[in-house]
Amino acid sequence: MCLQNGLYAFPSGKSISQNSIIVIDGYAASQDIVNGLNKKYPVYLVNGEHKIKLIVKEVLVGQFR
Repeated sequence: MCLQNGLYAFPSGKSISQNSIIVIDGYAASQDIVNGLNKKYPVYLVNGEHKIKLIVKEVLVGQFR
């Protein structure tokens, strides 16, 4: 079966260092979500009671879908 959409985040570990870069990969039909990050869809990093707003630095479009 082929997937129509998908969102993947890297790094995928349980901890990151301060000022890390987080890559969110959106496949095929998920492109609308990727393009709407921090516009239509707020993006946060949550740990317990702490909620940190993430800043979208760059959006790159691949050549497949």
